[in-house]
Amino acid sequence: MKGRNGFALVGLLALVVGACTEQLAAPAPCKEPCLAAPQLVQDTIAPLNGADSSFAGYILRDHELTMLVSNGLPAADDRAYVRFVPRASFIVLGSDSTTDTLSYTVDSVAFRFNLVARDTLALGDTLYLYQLAATVDSTVEYPEIEAGVTDPAKLLASIPIPDSVHSGILQTVLTGPDLARLQIPAGDSGRLSIGLRLGGPAATGLILSGGLAANSPLWASFVTADTADTLVQHQIMSRAGFRTGTRSAAPVVPDNDHITLGGIPSSRAIFRFELPKRITDTGTVVKAKLILIPIAPVNGLPHVSARVAARNALTDLGRKSPVSSIVVLSDSLNFGTADTVSLPVTTLVRSWGGTIDLPHILVVSLNEEGGSFAQPVFGSTRTPGLEPKLIVTYSLPYIVSRP
Repeated sequence: MKGRNGFALVGLLALVVGACTEQLAAPAPCKEPCLAAPQLVQDTIAPLNGADSSFAGYILRDHELTMLVSNGLPAADDRAYVRFVPRASFIVLGSDSTTDTLSYTVDSVAFRFNLVARDTLALGDTLYLYQLAATVDSTVEYPEIEAGVTDPAKLLASIPIPDSVHSGILQTVLTGPDLARLQIPAGDSGRLSIGLRLGGPAATGLILSGGLAANSPLWASFVTADTADTLVQHQIMSRAGFRTGTRSAAPVVPDNDHITLGGIPSSRAIFRFELPKRITDTGTVVKAKLILIPIAPVNGLPHVSARVAARNALTDLGRKSPVSSIVVLSDSLNFGTADTVSLPVTTLVRSWGGTIDLPHILVVSLNEEGGSFAQPVFGSTRTPGLEPKLIVTYSLPYIVSRP
């Protein structure tokens, strides 16, 4: 209108398939030809519809580095088992040319476990050890272990856990009358398997080192050899727990309509995207984050962190896609809530263009695979209102502007 300052309305229509674009900054007006500041644009990009999936089996059952034991924990009510290397029925002394085999008498035995983590506010917990069938292996299921660890006749020992101990060695020694609880029949050829159960005044859990970890469970026998030579009379026969596993009363079964992470055997997820060429060809990624929304409150072990991790897929081979060594992590999950999880994937998304040109795929897992009580379930592209999304902020090239 004449005589009045007016506003010039300039419409910009951009057709973006599968993305919502927001311009965060625009070039300032100039009276002379000038080099304007770059445009900052934010896109919200959904994964390709139906191309986001969960796959289980990345860490096979009984190949975890840890064992989980709990008592009524909402996240998982777990029991564990340990099968030790067999103890020989005699002691071998000397070299190949002068070898003696000596029988022995067991004076005492010790069991040692490495506590990785527990709820730092838990009080009055006790770890109970029960003797199981010597032949326990990876085919054993929860009901069989539960029957063994609730039979008073099979109780070997209990280890009270001091309230101030949050990690480190837990051990117990059987000697005198207590030693009689441990009976290894001759037909078992020195094989021993034990079950682990947790007791305490409140529901909680323990994370213990498993058979594949450096501090694996240990069974030590202190024996007296049948010899008059006092230099070799007293021996220690140590046997590692080479086969360990965790069994849950109600394992979470992944649902194809959702995204499940963690658990045993561990699950991961694959998200496939298609970034517009204006981002990969001419834009510069300033910031990118992956948004995941839980379908229900996430449970875990209180005061023990669990985080979501993301990596790039080096090529698209589905569940067998190899991943990059670069990993980004979310903040710790907020147990008991369904808070949105955000992963800062800027570094990963920048690799989707230029000279590296990786496929537009994110592989997502728990950072503590096989070693966490957490098993979050998120919405997928098939979950209305809870779909995952990638939010990318990027800049476009400088442009020359005229008045």
